[in-house]
Amino acid sequence: MTSGGRPISARAVAALVALGLVGVAAGVGVGQLLRPSEVLAGPASAVAAVGGPVEPEEPYAPDVDYPALKPDLEYVRKVFVDGFVRWRYQVPKGWVATPLAFGELAWRPPDSPAVGGYRVRVKPLNTHQSVEEMVEAKLEALQRGYDDLHIRVHTEDTLGFTYREASTSQKRYNTFRWIALPASDEAGFEMSVVGRERDLPGLTDLLTTVSASVEQVPPRQR
Repeated sequence: MTSGGRPISARAVAALVALGLVGVAAGVGVGQLLRPSEVLAGPASAVAAVGGPVEPEEPYAPDVDYPALKPDLEYVRKVFVDGFVRWRYQVPKGWVATPLAFGELAWRPPDSPAVGGYRVRVKPLNTHQSVEEMVEAKLEALQRGYDDLHIRVHTEDTLGFTYREASTSQKRYNTFRWIALPASDEAGFEMSVVGRERDLPGLTDLLTTVSASVEQVPPRQR
């Protein structure tokens, strides 16, 4: 190979080829860095796809205007008869019972609102499930039924949570507790308390007092 009539050595030819390849590679690299379509569409589109628009949470409706539940109430004993089985338990004095479905009773003050106030619910069980199984079954059912469920308490016998009441859009505080049969881990009695945030001190005392009072009446006392 010659240049201007003079021969070019093989070493010079190799150097020229190497420089050309470096230039091509650098040009491709710069082109990759400067292509606007990839600079704008790459990371930006990935963030949009993962995050997406954030919808504001719907506000809760105001609570009903009714005095808050207070702790340290006076209690009276009641008996729940379920077939051949009888259960003793206590409820606040003066509260009235409302029968519910599936053999349940709900107790609340006689002048309290039917919806949006507070109450305690009691129910004998015949499910032949352990207390822990009842807790987990209730948790699974709640997670299927409520989009805005928030778990507050989750122990071996208690499940506390908040949820949005479908009919009123109010925020409700509910706690379930299960009591085992004597000398067994099988759940024999279910109770729950529900109310508003302002009722929490009273609801805690109500749950503790009623659950501690629950006992199955021995056969010899029937």
